[in-house]
Amino acid sequence: MKKAAIFDLDGTLSDSIMSMKYSGDKTMAEFGYGPFSVQDYKYFVGDGAANLVKRALIKGGDTELTHFEAAYARYREIFQANCMYQVKPYEGNSGSCWKS
Repeated sequence: MKKAAIFDLDGTLSDSIMSMKYSGDKTMAEFGYGPFSVQDYKYFVGDGAANLVKRALIKGGDTELTHFEAAYARYREIFQANCMYQVKPYEGNSGSCWKS
């Protein structure tokens, strides 16, 4: 019998908001929007990268989402390269999933 433990680290055990903000702001800048606050990103996140990009575009003024496909593709590229940017365990996390 195989045993495994699966964790959703992104936003559950780790504070990853800055990596999403960094990638989102870099993406939005390419389309003439942003930067946005950490508080904005806390609203943007929670149900996938596509919705993060949609919310950021709308906040920036692209209410028709005319740049969505290109911005979403670019966000994925930027986030893939920067997914660990300033990621840290939440305070009180035992560190069982973290190795220095």
